[in-house]
Amino acid sequence: MANNRDGLVQHMRQWFSRHRIETNATFITGVSGGLDSMVLVEALHRVGVEVHVAHVNYHLRGEASDADQALVERWCAERGIPCDVLDAQVTSTAHGVQAEARKIRYAHFARLRAEASDRKGRPAYIVTAHHGDDQAETVLLHLMRSADPLALAAMPAVEAERGLLRPFLTLSRGDLTEACSAWNVVYREDASNAKPDYLRNRIRHEVLPLLDSLRPGTTAHVAHWADRFQSLRS
Repeated sequence: MANNRDGLVQHMRQWFSRHRIETNATFITGVSGGLDSMVLVEALHRVGVEVHVAHVNYHLRGEASDADQALVERWCAERGIPCDVLDAQVTSTAHGVQAEARKIRYAHFARLRAEASDRKGRPAYIVTAHHGDDQAETVLLHLMRSADPLALAAMPAVEAERGLLRPFLTLSRGDLTEACSAWNVVYREDASNAKPDYLRNRIRHEVLPLLDSLRPGTTAHVAHWADRFQSLRS
């Protein structure tokens, strides 16, 4: 990505063109209030496509969850962007709270996408802010949990059946932090992301930094493994 404030906008435009995404569509954008998703929705807004923000308040962090919602709603109100907030209660299941929250979140996104498609008769997509560092974490998680080599394909950039787009997979967390600073994007930190309770958090804060210290660039290299395995999955 170019090291300037328009670099991310150019990345988005090129990504849409490369993947043949209709830019007259409605883009249902998952926005938590954290840095990654706030940069995503800011980039989409600057590209000039029609954005519809989707936020889920799980009430897992009390007042902090409500503050996340308030930030997202304020950002949307200032720009005249629709914001659909789902008030959700998450119960622990055999698969854990995070898995249940993910299930609720994507069901919310899918409903909004279906409604947008029916209402306007144009394509609608779901867009998330997963980036290259997330991809590397996912690859390592699959290496630890799965014996299926195809699991290393991890997250595809486009899931056509679900209408799901991940335009940041070739970018690093550092790229998004750079854009956040250049654009003065306001965001909130989720304290739970730093807790060692979840395996993904330990990979993010302990394993990948260690690997990068042993050999710089390892995180990006691990993420690229997913690209190499995508062709085997199709």
